[in-house]
Amino acid sequence: MVSSKEKSNQSNPIHSWHEYLDSDLTKDQGPKYQKARLDLAHALREKLSNFSNCWFLDGGTLLGIWRNGRIIKHDYDFDFALHGTTADLWKLRDYLSSAFQDDKKIIVKSEEQYATKLLVVDTSYGQFDTTIEWWKVYADILLYSLDAEDPSLTRMQYFKDGFIERTYKTEWFFPLKSKKLEEDGSFWPIPNNAEKILSVSYGYLGEDACFDPQTKLYRPQAR
Repeated sequence: MVSSKEKSNQSNPIHSWHEYLDSDLTKDQGPKYQKARLDLAHALREKLSNFSNCWFLDGGTLLGIWRNGRIIKHDYDFDFALHGTTADLWKLRDYLSSAFQDDKKIIVKSEEQYATKLLVVDTSYGQFDTTIEWWKVYADILLYSLDAEDPSLTRMQYFKDGFIERTYKTEWFFPLKSKKLEEDGSFWPIPNNAEKILSVSYGYLGEDACFDPQTKLYRPQAR
């Protein structure tokens, strides 16, 4: 059964990432598939731990667990990161593809156009009705690499909106810490200075944040 809001979205297909983020899909469908995303994340974390000790939570997932130990209600994916080289990420892709080969609903995809990352998708939940490929249940694994000239700095391998120009101190990442996720009591690896990393990535970190298209960062909502 398709809800009235889903029908509305189907008759007005979404064409860009920011249109999606501002739509009813994240408000309604984010929470709807949260448990399925967490189940996928648990399946993935076991395999990540067998591959490397340089992975951790990232992006909106890290922001939520850092703020209050919870997944952000309207979040639409589960964000991981790997600190290493492009070759390391492609080795991880091959490892995960082999590790999930008996689970036909799970696929592992690589992305190189706007970022260097992997997508691990539970295809059994299908896609949103958008003109871009947007799965309902998936996890990202984004690459962070040492700066080519100064290994005391790390760069996120995300090429849109000037992210590749932003630098993070490598010491902010390791040694990793562990943080409890209140939804199910599980513990997850996070960078040892998550606040500084998140501030570089997002700007303002409060729950009243709104996106500033000029700076490509978040700021407090005007009062």
